[in-house]
Parts: sequence; structure tokens; C-alpha cells
Amino acid sequence: PSTPTPAASTAVSAATTASAATGRDVDPCGPRLKKRCYLSARDDFDGSSVDGALWNVEVRNDGIRSGGDEAQYYVPEGVSVRNGALTLQLFYDGGGGTAQGQKCNMDPLSFYPPQAHLSVGFDSVCDQSDRRPPTGFFSGRINTMGKAALKHGVLEARVRLASHNEYSWSAFWLLGADFRSVGWPFCGEVEITEMWVTKVSWDNAVGKAMVPCLTAHTSNAPPPVGGWDGRDKLRWVAFNEGGYDQLVRDGKVDPAGYNVYRFEKEPDSLRWFVNDEPVAEARRRKGDGGLELRVRNDSPDGWGRWFGRGLWKPFEQPMFVIFNLAFASKTSHPQQRLDQYRSHLRDGIAQLDSASIDWMRMWEVE
Repeated sequence: PSTPTPAASTAVSAATTASAATGRDVDPCGPRLKKRCYLSARDDFDGSSVDGALWNVEVRNDGIRSGGDEAQYYVPEGVSVRNGALTLQLFYDGGGGTAQGQKCNMDPLSFYPPQAHLSVGFDSVCDQSDRRPPTGFFSGRINTMGKAALKHGVLEARVRLASHNEYSWSAFWLLGADFRSVGWPFCGEVEITEMWVTKVSWDNAVGKAMVPCLTAHTSNAPPPVGGWDGRDKLRWVAFNEGGYDQLVRDGKVDPAGYNVYRFEKEPDSLRWFVNDEPVAEARRRKGDGGLELRVRNDSPDGWGRWFGRGLWKPFEQPMFVIFNLAFASKTSHPQQRLDQYRSHLRDGIAQLDSASIDWMRMWEVE
């Protein structure tokens, strides 16, 4: 990964300024984890292209989940590095030129475990990509799979989430390194931050519109030997939590601007921070090896109660970084609404929204 001197960053709050000014290259593990860490990955995005030694740029049109839940086609044209930041661009190409010549680069990756595909015939990411016609909506998604992963240590990044288009859904998150072998949700998943930009009321709402939130996904049981078809939701455990709500109300988080996010990962605990403010923490439950979590709120002691279920084990392994800007999940925007939205766009190219990273640091315990 690139190692030039970090460029000066523009502050959006006093907390963000302080975090940047104290030195993003100073080991944060001593005062936080009481351990020494080494800098395992860094990027200041001060060049003119994506650092291929650290990031993979995804090309895929599968809609991510089985059945194509999201409308975007992830392409290299949706990722750019300029002005000291990496930007994901959501855009519409009614003429279809962007889709020409694109080739999915995610094989042999599958969303669900390999056993599921053997037992019920789920297709791979690229099989689904090749079969699904482009919707006209394009965006960007990058990951560090196979190049950098956090096992125990600290991940910090200055991130701006998408906030201008009603259909945007951006996230900076982690996925377990054994994703290829066990699939989701058995690999574990952690959203350090994500935000839905929607005015639609969701029947199974996750988070709140225009407020960053955090998420953790695990399972209630290991992958079944006989295969899993993805429909047994009893095996899937989701913690979809606000966490950032109070800080947004207090003016300590700008949902439309840059914020510095920090995630601390230890053998028995996970902790979320934004602009040096604690947001949430999870821990291994004593006795049964389960997971329990609590989130910051406006109660007298500042925290909600501990609650939890599911396995802690998926979070014991290294986890790689993903940064993406999705568009129009079926959960919030059914096909009819998407068709109505498309009808207002012309056949040319329209820029719809964007999300950016100013810098990122990954610190691993020695």
C-alpha cells in the first residue's frame, strides 16, 4: 500500500479536527487496548488511481443477494481517486454504454455457503451477473479481501456516506475472511457505519433514514453439513442498531459530511466509535460463547441494556474491509418505484450520488 505523507484534511467538527491533528499514524492501541500494534495497512488516496496492492475493485451485476435485491451494477467507472480521496459514484447510463465489455471478476464467490449451492442449486455471483440485464444504474464497490484483514487491533477511517439521493445505501464494513469457504452469515459481518437515504417507511426497518447506523450479523449455529438454502432465517442473527442517533442530535456527527470512524476488535470484545465518541460495544457472553451488544443512548448512564443471541465465533477470525454504494434495495424501493424513478431520467448519463474515504488505517496487535 502507498505510504506518502498524509495530506491535510478538512475538518467538519471539533472532534474530527482533534482526531486528525493528533496523528493518524500514531499507534492507537496503547491507550485503547493496552497493547502494541503495527500499521498493517494504510491509504491516504493521494494518487490518481486505486492502490491495487490493497484494494480489489469489484465488477458484478448480481444484485448482491439471491434474487438480485439491489439495482446497481458495480463497475470500475464507479470508483475514482482524486483530490486526496477515493470516491464511489452512483450514476445512471440510459444508453447502456457503461455495461458494454464489463466482465464479472467475483468467481468463484457465492453469497451463501458452497454447500447451499450443491444442495439447492444457487448460482455463483458471476452466474447471476451474466444472467441479469443491466438496470441502467451503476456504482462502485471495493474490498481488501486477500490483501488486508483485521484480526485483533484497530481500524480507523475518515468516511463520508452518500446522502443526496433517495435511493442510496452506502456502507463501510467488514466481512469474515472465511467468507469464500463458509459463506454468509456464518463468516460474520460488521457494519462500522452505513446509511439508508429513503423517505419510504420500511416494513422491516433497519436503522433510520438519514442517520448513520451500525450492524452486526452472525448465526445461531455453524453451517449445516447437509447444506443450507438461505431461507432458514433461524440461523441468521442481525443486530441492526441506531447507535449514532444521539450524536447526530447533539451535533457531534454530520450525517452528510465526513466523520472519523474507529472500530476496535479484541478476542472477547468489539467497540464502535465516531469522532472519538463511543457508540456501541459487543462482547463474548460468558458461559455459552454467545454474543451480546449494547448501544449508546440518552439514558442517565448513557448506555442501553446488554442484549444478544447468536454465536461469537465468527468474530474471532480476521475480517476484511468493504466500502460500497448500493442503490434501491427491494426492501425499501419495489420495482414500481424504481421504474417511476427511471422514467424521469434521460437516456444520457446522470450523476446521482457519491460516497468517499479520505484516509484509512489498519492497526494489528503485535
